[in-house]
Amino acid sequence: MRAGRAPQRPRHRSRGPTSRPARRGSSARRGGGERLDVDPGTWAPGAALAYQWLRDGEPVPGATGASYRLTGRDVRSDVSVEVTGTLPGHEPSSRTAGPVQVRTGRIEGERPKVRGAVKVGRTVSAVTGRWAPSSVSLRHRWLLDGRVVRGEKGDELRLTRSMRGARLSVRVVVNERGYAKRTLTSRTRRVR
Repeated sequence: MRAGRAPQRPRHRSRGPTSRPARRGSSARRGGGERLDVDPGTWAPGAALAYQWLRDGEPVPGATGASYRLTGRDVRSDVSVEVTGTLPGHEPSSRTAGPVQVRTGRIEGERPKVRGAVKVGRTVSAVTGRWAPSSVSLRHRWLLDGRVVRGEKGDELRLTRSMRGARLSVRVVVNERGYAKRTLTSRTRRVR
């Protein structure tokens, strides 16, 4: 009598993610902490789904939801997501969606302005407005006739007699992790 074959453990038939992680915004970059979402696709009724986001193929700690907000660590990396479906009595099945290449973001902001009376003996200040993202760091450089004023790195400048007649402007260097650095300079104003 021939021994019968042992029954194979059944596998649930399911279809994995049907698309790459959906992008919000114009591109997959970190601008504003952009969020990626995944369409898990069609699975067998009752299947429980688990998510794990990956950076260059390695699991991102704590990133186990259906969406993921990009951080500076993701810049110049490929981000994907693995979706695993489980169903009692069936073997788990996993599919991966992506990857999406994350590029350096662009900082958005306005050209700075010099506020105050540009007269000897007065103090002027730099007005920088709003930035996106709001977490940027700013460095100020005051310029006289296009040359950096040594030792003046704050957002205010007291005008001295030696500055009379020069053209004054302020330069702002804007930085944030995951974004390209931006440098913006105000219009010049003559010191009276």
